[in-house]
Amino acid sequence: MKRILYRLLAAFFTLALGIIVTHVVRSHRFFIGPSVRSTGSGFSCLLLQPQTITPKNVQVVDDKIDSLEAGYIDGDKLSYKGYDVERSTDARGHQSAATIKKNGRTIARLRNGGLGKDSTRFGLFSLLGGESKQLVILQYTGGAHCCWTYRIYDFQPSLRVIFDDENYGLDYLGYELQPEDIDGDGRYELTQAVMTFDYFHMSHASSVFPTAVFSYDKKSRAYVPVNKRFSAYVLDDVAKDLKSLELVGRDVDANHELYLSAVLKVLLKKIYAGDETDGWRFFDSEYRLTDKAEIKSDIKKALRHDPVYQSIYNR
Repeated sequence: MKRILYRLLAAFFTLALGIIVTHVVRSHRFFIGPSVRSTGSGFSCLLLQPQTITPKNVQVVDDKIDSLEAGYIDGDKLSYKGYDVERSTDARGHQSAATIKKNGRTIARLRNGGLGKDSTRFGLFSLLGGESKQLVILQYTGGAHCCWTYRIYDFQPSLRVIFDDENYGLDYLGYELQPEDIDGDGRYELTQAVMTFDYFHMSHASSVFPTAVFSYDKKSRAYVPVNKRFSAYVLDDVAKDLKSLELVGRDVDANHELYLSAVLKVLLKKIYAGDETDGWRFFDSEYRLTDKAEIKSDIKKALRHDPVYQSIYNR
């Protein structure tokens, strides 16, 4: 009798736990990414039709809301400049897609939504200044620690892609795209995390994510990498990083992973800001673990395969 009672109690608690877990998963469909600074830029989202937005899947990064979040529409369709954008799912409701049409003819179909309907989202934003708006399509593939893809279209003089992070590969860029008018010219720069050094000789929690900066180029009429131009932005808080390095560097053997992470954070900020020479000078003078040659070789190998790094140094 007691055994039956214990089994009933265990079944009850298992059911209760399952309900709780299901509720949490449904309420938090997107993974939390690395720390991203608050832009403080007052990014203004211009929707096709003014409305009050209540986001269903707010992407939280260190308790800060994704700057684009408020502009994604809740519905499945929008129309602008003669183009129709529609969200759909497969028969099982697992994969979602965004389709762009004009006069009933399909112009583009994006199929990267990997976790159902809400993993594909879109909205209209004024990124380039003036009254014209751009279409931003966000899709989440369903992978951990990565896997947000963004494609941005402009409508002038005709529909064209002005930003596509898949050009840099899902392995090299990730997490939320952040708009900020860094130089104050009325157009928004875009920043995203470089994923090249995720799990680089360390856990994900200790991994380092340098910043990639993109700016709209009038000549090519597209967003291009511009880290060197915004080197001060990429180097933000490097003095704070050096102080953190000093603390963990007091016992490098006991703090092996933290020490490597702290060194890498400073080194990569310098490299991705466009001053590779100073970065390696810093590494050569600072790094004190016995695997120095191996780590340096592996960093250079990872950089050689990184399209963002290659764009910075024209390689």
